[in-house]
Amino acid sequence: MNNKVAENITRVEELFMKVSAFVANEADHNKILSYLNAESPEYRSIAFESASMEIAYQDLLKHTQLKRWNEIFENKHHEHTFHVHIGLGWGMARADVFQNNWGKNFSAEQTNLIFDGIGYYHALYKRRKTIIGKSIPEVVNTASRKSFDQGVGRRIWYLCKGNIAELQNITTAFELSRQSDLWRGIGTACGYVGGLDDHGLLTLSSNDNKFQANFRSGFAAAMFSRYKSDAISDTIKRECEMVCKFSFEDLISNLTKENEEKSSVTYPLIAEFENELNKITIDKH
Repeated sequence: MNNKVAENITRVEELFMKVSAFVANEADHNKILSYLNAESPEYRSIAFESASMEIAYQDLLKHTQLKRWNEIFENKHHEHTFHVHIGLGWGMARADVFQNNWGKNFSAEQTNLIFDGIGYYHALYKRRKTIIGKSIPEVVNTASRKSFDQGVGRRIWYLCKGNIAELQNITTAFELSRQSDLWRGIGTACGYVGGLDDHGLLTLSSNDNKFQANFRSGFAAAMFSRYKSDAISDTIKRECEMVCKFSFEDLISNLTKENEEKSSVTYPLIAEFENELNKITIDKH
């Protein structure tokens, strides 16, 4: 266990639970948003994720077809859109109520993030089935499995708390075809939570790690999320360059359109993201 990683994970988990408890007992939307925006920028997106989960869960239990969730989150708060839709996946998994027609209600990008949240939830609350038994719920089809496994990978990072040997022991027990997506999720969680020392970052992003490309693309996705939410520090920029092999500014420049407004930037689909990342890396070298 890495002490700094463990400390950061505790902060994230405590924030998630605190926000969930507040939102569960607050009906006023403006008060909820004020509460969320009062959080420190470093993990403010986690607060939005938790609120999204709790409100979606309440809506689904009341059979209101995400009425309140749509009022608060639909086409709003674009800076936290990644976490908001991951939180929606949490809410769906918690209520065990899912959409019948994903494409009609959500974009492909949003659907990926929802299934990421579903994967994390199952790995957290149904660990024996999901991580030990390697079970995949019926709602997850072939198209959504990559995102589901990415969410499982994020949870594996939280479980291992930066212990690289433990990460490798858990991931290698999965079918080989699933491991690349697990490692992408591990990279995302590592990049967003922070706290891993330089040796660990270099180890996971080096050629010694068979899935270093997936780890790096997940890490880059976390950098992209932090760009959207203005949660950037000098430490994050330094770690981005160490892991992704190019600067934070170059990453964002290459993954966004020229003069594109930050609010309109969307998270690329998984395959597109990895293709773009690999292209940048090849061009750089």
